Amino acid sequence: LKDRDQILHVTHRHEPPVDGKRVVIVAEDENVLAVDKPASVPMHPCGSYHFNTLSALLRYELGRSENLKQVHRLDRLTSGLVLFAKNQKMARQLSEAI
Repeated sequence: LKDRDQILHVTHRHEPPVDGKRVVIVAEDENVLAVDKPASVPMHPCGSYHFNTLSALLRYELGRSENLKQVHRLDRLTSGLVLFAKNQKMARQLSEAI
């Protein structure tokens, strides 16, 4: 190697698959979004998961580009209802209520 030479290392990683069930919007109003999270889907990017997450699926598959705030979380292998607040005030109220 000589001065100003650059080394480039590119990796291609496959993200682990998640259950093929779709994320379903159960209810929505101006302050809250409730979705049915399938098992095997993590809530947010972490570890090996960057795109197969609930937040990414909401954003890219369901077109939910607004800044949703997670009120609580479920483990990756747990299915169930998940609440997202659409604003900081509602996120605080729901978090305190839980």
